[in-house]
Amino acid sequence: MKNYVEIENTDFEVTSEVLQECIRNDWNSVNLGQRDSIFDEYYIYFDEGIKTRTINNKIYNIVFDKKYTGNVINSLFPGVELETVKSDLGKPTFEDENLEVFGYKGKDIYVFFSSSEISVYRVLDESTDEFFNLADKFINEELDLLEFMNELTYMWKDYDKYEYSSTSVFISYPLKGIEIKINYDDTNGILVYNNIKSSLSKVQRYLENTNFVARLQIDSVYEAEKRRFKNNQSLNEKCMEYRQTIEDENLKNIGESFRYDIYADKDTNGNIYSMKFISKDGNNPNRELNDSIDSYLWIDNDTFVYSKKEKGIYIYNLNDGTVRRLIEGTEEYKLKSFKNRILNYDDKQILV
Repeated sequence: MKNYVEIENTDFEVTSEVLQECIRNDWNSVNLGQRDSIFDEYYIYFDEGIKTRTINNKIYNIVFDKKYTGNVINSLFPGVELETVKSDLGKPTFEDENLEVFGYKGKDIYVFFSSSEISVYRVLDESTDEFFNLADKFINEELDLLEFMNELTYMWKDYDKYEYSSTSVFISYPLKGIEIKINYDDTNGILVYNNIKSSLSKVQRYLENTNFVARLQIDSVYEAEKRRFKNNQSLNEKCMEYRQTIEDENLKNIGESFRYDIYADKDTNGNIYSMKFISKDGNNPNRELNDSIDSYLWIDNDTFVYSKKEKGIYIYNLNDGTVRRLIEGTEEYKLKSFKNRILNYDDKQILV
């Protein structure tokens, strides 16, 4: 049926107490220690070597890095030689020759290995019949695309990615094995992956409809992990590309941190709505500042000052992720320079 490939489970023992507790607690929140920051929708427990992403009140993905001091599965720990992993668990179930990340599917979890991390997702065993019932209404033109998406996201709130514009849509449910792409890339339609929980006969019936696209040789959880892995790999490149967009004179005024590189997220009008801070040496947690920013500069390695037109000037402390307001009002608050504790803005100065 459309080249369906059955993916066999790999036997392994979950040896991480943290992971054992996640499974026992049905992936609801567990005590992971002191949370240090939030970055790209992940809660970072930096000293513990753990980061988690929660979707719809359940842990969707938990990642262990080299700071984690125990084993995760069997005797395998973050940073273990990848050939040792293959020797222990056998030929990877999921592997891409272009990416240095591979993985296995067990009874309760997916586990993926890279040179510095072990990334884990839960195996979801939920019927997708209600999705097909909704898809029937879309196929029969009882719902237009907007109505279909509204009903889908109301019914299923556990999407890991949802991007839309006036001309395109992408929504992904990796644990359920379903994606929808409309004018997003070179694929259009409802994509059905190998890990979908439904009878093969039912899936076959829907694949005969031109709105459905078969991805039955591929597990969508691995597709999600590859997206996460590629995004992490691209952080430094994003910082370099962003730096290249800033004129030399502005770079001089902005200054720099010896601990963090930065890049900005901008809306379609070019306005900054979020700033990302990437630790240069990995000795500090990555952070993000989700606020509108009109101008900004560094006053030391861990202190980022920014302004919002007609609102004020703010100080972001990267040691603890806190923001405090330095001044408020209705002026332009264009930041110009900082020297000897004097912050110059507009035609004024303020002692910091």
